[in-house]
Amino acid sequence: MDKSVLYKLSYGLYAIGAQGGACIVNTVFQITSTPAVIALSMNKDNATHDLIKNQGHFSVSILNEDVPPEIIRVLGFTSSRDTDKFSGLPWKYEQGLPVLENGSVGYLLCEIISSSDLGTHTVFFAAVKDAALNPSGQNSHVMTYEYYHNVIKGSAPKNAPTYQAPEAPKKEGYVCSVCGYFHEGELPEGFKCPVCGVPAEMFKKVP
Repeated sequence: MDKSVLYKLSYGLYAIGAQGGACIVNTVFQITSTPAVIALSMNKDNATHDLIKNQGHFSVSILNEDVPPEIIRVLGFTSSRDTDKFSGLPWKYEQGLPVLENGSVGYLLCEIISSSDLGTHTVFFAAVKDAALNPSGQNSHVMTYEYYHNVIKGSAPKNAPTYQAPEAPKKEGYVCSVCGYFHEGELPEGFKCPVCGVPAEMFKKVP
């Protein structure tokens, strides 16, 4: 089976915020318009999963193509269990929930109305209680999953519902130990990962 076909499904990248934690997911979609209801799929291993399950509400910041790599690194490749994801990132609070001020086109504030247990993941169905565009990023293009993979060359974290184990590189180069980005050839001086922003010291030579 050619699992690369799954990348052709339309996804975005979203920062999910709760009181005490946050993470990036790629599976958020609208279910109904009246009332406005969305679905969020999240791995149970994510610390944010239990936070939103217990709190009953969460925020969705819709990432754009100009999102800073530091946001991708911190929210996508670290855990709220041992990382303060609110220190140094451009957060503000709306109705007690964190939303990104930069790197997003807008946000949704959501209240859980039901959920479905799918083994490794939970799908939360939530009513949209409020929403607003971000003045600093509303004119930017929304970050799609395809853009993230094909242009930025980013990989999905292991907890993502769309995660696929990476194939062994067929050419010599370096792989980011944080996000899995592959750079063909030698690393230039001052190189930083274009996906998560870490320096060259965090890359490993392959094969």
